[in-house]
Amino acid sequence: MDKSFNGMDFSSKHVAAYERRFPLLPPVKTIGYIPNKKQRIIQSFSNCNFSFVLSGKGDYVFRGKSYPVEAPCVLLQWPGAPMNYGPDPVWEELYLIYPGEWMPCLVQSRTFLPGNPPVRPVRSVTELHAALERLNRECMNPDPNADRIDALCWNLIVSSFGLPAETGSGDEVFRTIREFLAKHPLSGEVNIDRLARKVGMSESALRRCWAKNEPSGPFRAYRDSLFVRESCRLLIETQLPVKEIAGKTGFSDVYYFSRKFRLKTGLPPSEYRKRHLRDLPQ
Repeated sequence: MDKSFNGMDFSSKHVAAYERRFPLLPPVKTIGYIPNKKQRIIQSFSNCNFSFVLSGKGDYVFRGKSYPVEAPCVLLQWPGAPMNYGPDPVWEELYLIYPGEWMPCLVQSRTFLPGNPPVRPVRSVTELHAALERLNRECMNPDPNADRIDALCWNLIVSSFGLPAETGSGDEVFRTIREFLAKHPLSGEVNIDRLARKVGMSESALRRCWAKNEPSGPFRAYRDSLFVRESCRLLIETQLPVKEIAGKTGFSDVYYFSRKFRLKTGLPPSEYRKRHLRDLPQ
């Protein structure tokens, strides 16, 4: 963990009974902080838990497979499944406990995926550190606001997916990859061999670098997200005809552009524009 992180100023905060005026986010039940955890956990839970390992290391055994745990990272525990994890010899942990009945919502949010490995590395320590400090301040309030605590816990979870600041050669390579993918016409397939040569990597090393730094998925998924974002932006922020928007995103065939847009958004471009412009104040 960042050397400037000085820990939390509380050991446990139970907020399940606090009134929520704006029940939009999953309501956290309990927040706990264990600065020197030594005990191994072998049990099942009835809740959905996020355990942030802030310093130290250990392992997580699940379905017969052992996953290394090394800070900073997030461990997931979901209802009903036997969990077996612990420090070696000690780690620092902050945990969030959510009601088990909120599991469908958490799964839908894609922050809590029981089908994936139960250990996920945290990429941006700086972002996580800032989220922890904000949560700590609110929890130390004599009369904490439960809605704000829910929002801060959610911010903490989301911050754990943040990308690291670009500080080293590996980050520079990743930035080059993203720039290449963004500049490549969004209508065509990515020339992976050409990209690998550009950054001086083998194709397998290139894919590993991408998977390590980009949570959105493989190259195609990232480029599809760029296509949707840019197409939607041009449809709403400009008055360009659909044919010109197709050209700006790399499509010489407007019908192919429209088919792909409908496949990714569920609407034809003209209908998407009509619906969203209708919602704008005049």
